Amino acid sequence: MRTLRRFATGWLAGGAIALCLGAALPPVPLPPPAAPGPEGVPPGWWAELQPLLTGGARCRLKIAPHWLEPGEPARAGSLDAFGIATLQKSRMRVVFGPVKSRGDMRQLLTGPLDGLSSERPDLLVEETFAVDLNGDGRPGDWMLDHGSAPFERLELRGEGGAKGVRPGHTLPAFEAAIDQGANCLESPVWLTQDGIPVLADGPWLQRDRVRWSHPGSPAPREAVPDLQAWQLSALRHWTDRGVKQDGYPMQNLDPLLSPVSLAFGRLRGWADVHAWVDLESLLAFVSFYQTYYTLGEGRLHPEAAARGGRARQVQLVLSLPPSGEGNDAARRASATCLAIGTRAGFLARLTLQSTDGRLLAELARRYPGLQLCLQFP
Repeated sequence: MRTLRRFATGWLAGGAIALCLGAALPPVPLPPPAAPGPEGVPPGWWAELQPLLTGGARCRLKIAPHWLEPGEPARAGSLDAFGIATLQKSRMRVVFGPVKSRGDMRQLLTGPLDGLSSERPDLLVEETFAVDLNGDGRPGDWMLDHGSAPFERLELRGEGGAKGVRPGHTLPAFEAAIDQGANCLESPVWLTQDGIPVLADGPWLQRDRVRWSHPGSPAPREAVPDLQAWQLSALRHWTDRGVKQDGYPMQNLDPLLSPVSLAFGRLRGWADVHAWVDLESLLAFVSFYQTYYTLGEGRLHPEAAARGGRARQVQLVLSLPPSGEGNDAARRASATCLAIGTRAGFLARLTLQSTDGRLLAELARRYPGLQLCLQFP
């Protein structure tokens, strides 16, 4: 009992001393706020961009529309607050998207941006063709002989291919994007359970948009990382009814609209051209597309020369999985994609995109000259 009394007395005395000391000690200072970026570049952006700019990386920046004020139209002047001119002086190319309306496309094409992305590359290319840069009254100043803009001056990205009119991230969608004049294809990439990079909007299979290729099977519930590549190849990417994107017409699943995809699918023994696409197959398809219109069945098409030229130069942007502490999916995906791109001879036309600036800086140090893009989603 005496020991317990001594313990209680000591504990109370210690607490009183601690309270007194606490009153005498100065408060713990809060960490300083993030340093503002130069010329109005948002501080959070500058913290991610600085390692890339100081490291001399070949990096671009992609801005999503929701960074604008709610209800604010996507106009060139509305992007002034993001310090785009300063970033471009630092050799940072700036891309904006996805853009959906013709009006927004028309406004943004007159501004300082280096590229736009859209799920409707047909509309984007049409509006680009209508731009009169030098004011001579004749549009088409952006366009080259093969019917698209030079990628080094203006990126015209087809998000998910042309997923506004075809099932996204499928060969018909990528075929339509090249047909329509996109000089760049963009898609997220995810690793399957056996390490195969496949192209899809997100890791989870949407039950109302996916079915097994053979009828009568239940809709799958798994995520892409939980399935092996052969299991995904047995899935049709969308239902037969298609999916209506916001503000766009119903996606058309008629395979006859995608002759190159059909020919490529026959060559590979595919049962359905709307199945999931892995990265290796997409790169092989781009090469096949070029051959189709230069030496193959499509060589007599009125636009054969232009389409073959676009396929020879088209770029590919792959959005890596989210990265974080204890999550190495992005690093594994980047290493796998670079290995496949190297084997296919596509590395010079490949860009890795991520929301993690530190990961991109690490990739820039490890692979000098690699094209990178920092995305603020």
